[in-house]
Amino acid sequence: KTLDCNPCSEPWSPQRTARMASLLAGAPCSAFAAASFGSRPSQTAASAVAASVAPSAAARVHAAPSVAGAPRAVLFAAGNAAVASMAGLAAVGRQSRRRRLDGGGALHPRKAAVVARFAAASEDFSMADGRRVCVYPDSKAIAEAIVEETAREAKAAIAEKGAFSLCVPGGFVPEEDGAVCSGAFVAEALAGLATSGVDFTKVHVFFCGERFDSTDAYDLHRKAWIDACGIPLDQVHPVPPGSFGEGVAAEYTAGICMQEEEVISDSPSGLPAVDLMLLEVASDGSVGRLRPNSEEMNEVGSEQVVLFGDEGVAVSLDFMNGCRRAILVAPSEITKEPATVAAALAPSSKAECPAGMVRAQSTTWFLETATASGVTRP
Repeated sequence: KTLDCNPCSEPWSPQRTARMASLLAGAPCSAFAAASFGSRPSQTAASAVAASVAPSAAARVHAAPSVAGAPRAVLFAAGNAAVASMAGLAAVGRQSRRRRLDGGGALHPRKAAVVARFAAASEDFSMADGRRVCVYPDSKAIAEAIVEETAREAKAAIAEKGAFSLCVPGGFVPEEDGAVCSGAFVAEALAGLATSGVDFTKVHVFFCGERFDSTDAYDLHRKAWIDACGIPLDQVHPVPPGSFGEGVAAEYTAGICMQEEEVISDSPSGLPAVDLMLLEVASDGSVGRLRPNSEEMNEVGSEQVVLFGDEGVAVSLDFMNGCRRAILVAPSEITKEPATVAAALAPSSKAECPAGMVRAQSTTWFLETATASGVTRP
């Protein structure tokens, strides 16, 4: 089968085009990693992919707008060649990107602002940089707010584009340097989604990270809420198994980037953008699997999607900042140092506090009264 090309006036981002073309062309892991994690692709890189495509396959590609030196036709030509040579890509039709169009061919726009009610919050204010802060009396109120806002975002995304993508914490387990940011608080809170009225057949779940050759985060969330909500397991996307860091990171990057446009759209920077990312804030400022002053934090600005370290893989800060909305939760049972929250919400944060560097398209903090004590109000 040939890939179905649906030309539209909206070009794809160079990063997304290069990632998909490299994967479908069957590029080696090292080459794909370079295309996935490196700088913006050039015409030369795109031409190299196109040169490997059989003329008979290329001839079946419909003309489509070019994008910053990387023609969209490259993707479909490479895909046709890959399908012709690899029977294992029989399901590649799912990887064909479909844009949701409105009238003149532009992508359906995101609502300008998230309209939300935080009735249980004792305080609700915005920092000078636009981050919203909601202070709740206790952790139970935070858990209820997580459910309310996740359900609201899910229903809005499904109504807008037909699917909802959620990235949940895949943090550190207790035996890792005494860390307590395991994702359990968010997982237990999300159990309340079961009665929220969300259409779970249209929900996709991704993970912020995982240890090598482990399913800790996947098992935690399945047991706590995924199974109870009835989310189809083929729409739950765990970190792939393996201990070779570069390969695992490249494979999970591919799994994220190859989703349909209705599931994961593009951020303004061109990186994939999930609809909602939930993050727990550890006492040292860690989020996801990003530790303060770690090697992963040195990759900020590299436009990578998934990073690998000595212990496992983690979604990057760039990916976090590309998502449509991020909610960072800091109940006192997880974030035991109010000074960490105060530093994170200061006007400028550096690599020693990853939580403070999260700046998604819309960013909200859920604090408990105890953890908000040191925050300077605007």
